[in-house]
Amino acid sequence: MIVRSGSARKALCLSRNLSHTIRAPTIREETISSDNQKNRMRARTTSKIAPCMPAFSQCVNFQQLTTKQVKQWIQINKRCWKCGRSHLSAQCNLKKPCNKCKGKHLLILHDINYKSVKDTSPASSSTAETLYLDKNGTDSRVLLKVVRDLLRYNNHTLDTCTILDDGSERTILLFAAAQKLNLKGEKEELSIRTIHQKVSFSISPVAQPHKTYQIKQAFTADHLGLAQQSYPMEALVKIHPLLLIGADQPHLITPIEPVNLGPPGGPAAIKTGLAKLLLNPLHPQQILLTSLSSKQTELIRNVARLWELDILPYRNEKQVTHSREDQAALEILNKGTVRVEENGIQRYATPLLHKPGMACLNATEEAVTPLLRRTERHLLKDPERAATYSAEIKKLVEEGYVAKLDPDKPSQSPERWFIPYHMVTHNDKNRLVFNCSFQYKGMNLNKSPLPGPVLGPSLLGVLIRFREHSVAVSGDMKGMFHQVQLLEQDRPILEPDIYEWQVLPFGTTCSPCCASYALHKHVLDNTESGDDLQFTIRRSFYVDNCLQSLSTADEARGLIDHLRELLASRGFNIRQWASNQPEVVSHLPKEAQSTSTELWLSQKETEVPESTLGLHWHYPTDTLRYKHRPLAYGPPTMRNLYRVLANQYDPLGFILPYTTRAKILIQKLWAKPREWDDPLFPDELLQSWLQWEEELKSLSCITFPRCYVTPEMDNDSVVREIHVFCDASEKAYGTVSYLRAVKARYS
Repeated sequence: MIVRSGSARKALCLSRNLSHTIRAPTIREETISSDNQKNRMRARTTSKIAPCMPAFSQCVNFQQLTTKQVKQWIQINKRCWKCGRSHLSAQCNLKKPCNKCKGKHLLILHDINYKSVKDTSPASSSTAETLYLDKNGTDSRVLLKVVRDLLRYNNHTLDTCTILDDGSERTILLFAAAQKLNLKGEKEELSIRTIHQKVSFSISPVAQPHKTYQIKQAFTADHLGLAQQSYPMEALVKIHPLLLIGADQPHLITPIEPVNLGPPGGPAAIKTGLAKLLLNPLHPQQILLTSLSSKQTELIRNVARLWELDILPYRNEKQVTHSREDQAALEILNKGTVRVEENGIQRYATPLLHKPGMACLNATEEAVTPLLRRTERHLLKDPERAATYSAEIKKLVEEGYVAKLDPDKPSQSPERWFIPYHMVTHNDKNRLVFNCSFQYKGMNLNKSPLPGPVLGPSLLGVLIRFREHSVAVSGDMKGMFHQVQLLEQDRPILEPDIYEWQVLPFGTTCSPCCASYALHKHVLDNTESGDDLQFTIRRSFYVDNCLQSLSTADEARGLIDHLRELLASRGFNIRQWASNQPEVVSHLPKEAQSTSTELWLSQKETEVPESTLGLHWHYPTDTLRYKHRPLAYGPPTMRNLYRVLANQYDPLGFILPYTTRAKILIQKLWAKPREWDDPLFPDELLQSWLQWEEELKSLSCITFPRCYVTPEMDNDSVVREIHVFCDASEKAYGTVSYLRAVKARYS
């Protein structure tokens, strides 16, 4: 697409109809049944078109119809393709040619009659001029400079898209935007004898809302619009630019850095005060924005997400309304999940949740060879780490998680993908991490499948139920994702080097959903499992962690035995069992007990905290504690302050009064615009932050009972009441709840 030079004057469009009143055509769909046609959908158009052709051409609502809708209206109403009247095209006596291609048809019907007639005449003026983007007659398109911005005036803000046009002499604001901003400007009379307004407002990049630029004396008028014959309605309807910035605002459209040019006819990258943009002739495709967002945009989203963690989400765990994508994912799992036998065990095999219409994933060995060579160079310098690598790969092969490919047996699958990996060390344990987000030629394994719905309960719900009764148990499922097989057709997608994944790997977007689905399906298929086991699977598993509390030790012991037996029949092996009552787990084999439990039972160690979904559970005293690991960082900056704050894990909200103090400090720091890595803080706020950070050491001293009530109050005769208090100020708001247990007098 190109913008004709001198577009500003030709862009001033006052689509006023001063002499005719027209009702715009409307399109609706109805179901019409007949003897010859059953349940056929037919679009019927109703319209009142005045006999005057200029009025028909100037119908604003008709101009908003897409080319497809105009064709549909012509066909169903048996109208003339040239003038839109109620006669055949062969009988049309229209004499005035189209201003664009000189063909015998109305200008408004140009797109449905255009046959590559080259326009050699200059653009003519009319009483209803409009801005239009003229096709150059080739199959390629040119990326226009379209950016996303925030328009501001007084207390009004509008998030919209903006076109930067060097060939326009005036900045133009559509009247709809002026109304939303409640702009009021000075009236001005143009040569076309129509009144418009000059308005002023401010504009900010979406990625940097604190940066503000002033736009003065922009043009706007009622019924100012873009011509239907050249406006890409179907493509731009999602963004609908409301502002065109012209050459009268050079500080916004002029590059502020050297332009990066490609080869002749290739792309050009420029940076303006509003955004980074790309200009490039391309083959036909749908491109809505050509601006590049700053990396700080994602950082700002993460900061907003950090604040949202304070809001405990309410989600009914029994009835969840799934989105269309989640419904599609469940349909794929319902149809594609099968049972397969692996080493004498009946396991489940689930399909990957491919998005409908996604291109096949294809990669060659050369795509990951540089990463492999880099890993090899690092391992040559560290023989001990190289031995650990070999041991981890050998373990994957022995467990049956991956299988070596036969080079003489070509794959029949149309897809093939490689997953790079590297090793990380956490808590003195080495672990291979597979980079399922690896990109090659714009393709990404984690963008191809649907993530699927969250099938398990919420983290908060699991922790609350874990504290409900006096006897608690916890367990961890060994390699939950690796217990679910991959279907044969999906295995070539997950191919690290010469090995092929046989199971769901860690790191793919859909693995949690697929594994949880297989776990839930196994329990539902076994109707004889009982309500207690089904409740445990549905409400007490957070991914691969099981946390449950019961009233007596006998109930807890029986639950563990039945759960291990049921899940082992499909390859799900729960280990790392722990409990605050030794008799609940003492009968289990050592490989099924947690390390802390084994030390406690052998009385070799009394300080044996167990990690429980991010909290420390000390089962000899049945208390929960907070973890604290000092975070080393450089000078205090906004980035480092957020790192420290985000490092405070508080799923139950017990230290919110403490972390809220830090958030209020950060709010005060943001009162003045500053960069993320700016170390210059006001002395008063800096000292307040350092004092708050010094108190972090005391977090490890915080303990609170795991169970809400004492063992003697954990029975059906006790009445429980929840009392909630809340309050708010200009700085923060908060809620506190406490549980009151009342024992009946007769018991």
